[in-house]
Amino acid sequence: MRSSLEALEAAYGGLSDLIEGFDETQSWQPTRRSGWVVRDLILHVLEDAQRGLVALATPAAVAVPDKNSRTYCIDTPGPPDSASAASARSGAWRVSSTSPT
Repeated sequence: MRSSLEALEAAYGGLSDLIEGFDETQSWQPTRRSGWVVRDLILHVLEDAQRGLVALATPAAVAVPDKNSRTYCIDTPGPPDSASAASARSGAWRVSSTSPT
């Protein structure tokens, strides 16, 4: 069985290697996701990794999982174009568009 750290390295190590070589111009290139640039996508994946870390460190409130890989997204609240989704995208764009100094 893999440790949590080994699982994260397997899942995100290749991405880390890839983006280390990006320069400023490359990070602003569009992606296949309409309206997203590379920075947006990287931030989205980073936030996903952070959620995973929190989940790994949080004790389960129930003994038996109530979701699986098939049912996880079915009960997601709000449609993709809801106001909360738009607000989340806006926040992600603000963070990802900030150039490090």
